[in-house]
Amino acid sequence: MVGLIGGLLVLVVALIGGWLAVRHLLTPEAPPVKVTQACLPGEARTYWARGADVVKTPTSVQVYFDASGGMRGYATSSKVFGNLAQITQDFSRSSLFPEGEPASVDLRTFGEYDFDAASPTAPTAATMEAVADPATYKEADTQIAKLLDWISHSNTASKDGRPPLSVIVTDLMEDDDQAIADPSATVSGKLRTLIRKSGLAVGVLGVRVPFAGKIYVPGPGGKDIPFDVQMRTRPLVILMIGDPYHV
Repeated sequence: MVGLIGGLLVLVVALIGGWLAVRHLLTPEAPPVKVTQACLPGEARTYWARGADVVKTPTSVQVYFDASGGMRGYATSSKVFGNLAQITQDFSRSSLFPEGEPASVDLRTFGEYDFDAASPTAPTAATMEAVADPATYKEADTQIAKLLDWISHSNTASKDGRPPLSVIVTDLMEDDDQAIADPSATVSGKLRTLIRKSGLAVGVLGVRVPFAGKIYVPGPGGKDIPFDVQMRTRPLVILMIGDPYHV
């Protein structure tokens, strides 16, 4: 009886082994795994593996807050601007930076800013308390295209040849007539120039933020018409301009 059971076990094992062998022979061999490659434009591959020469973090972060009246509704209904300023400060002192070498952080406001190429001056400096205060956002116009002229100048004038990381916080409501009519003077035209001639990259981040305040819409005769608006969320745009690796 014991011999019969042993013989049956041997037979079962042999049958299973044969079935596995046949299955292995009949199963087509899986294609070799290819090396994963990044889906990047050819121009960007230069920055993908620049090696040890890449400085992993910027030496300066410049944050520009749009101080036009249409931005006040964000500051009134949330702490988004103060939080953003604080996050930037925390980032500049984080472990991402070499010990004892934090990035400098400049907070500035713009609105009716006018760039003078003959005698360029920076937009107005601001404190963390100022950017969080709704009263700061009271200027009549938004001159984003002219701010981009300043950013281009500051990148060119960088003493160590390393452009700062520039961050623009805005609702993208441009008021410059020339920037609207002349393709080369538009915000997109200025950004294209920065990318092509300065070798910089542009990142765009859209954030939904509560809003309670006035929105200004162009009306007859070039006068803005204010509308009181309360929205659970309104888009806020954050533009980042700098070295492609940093952006």
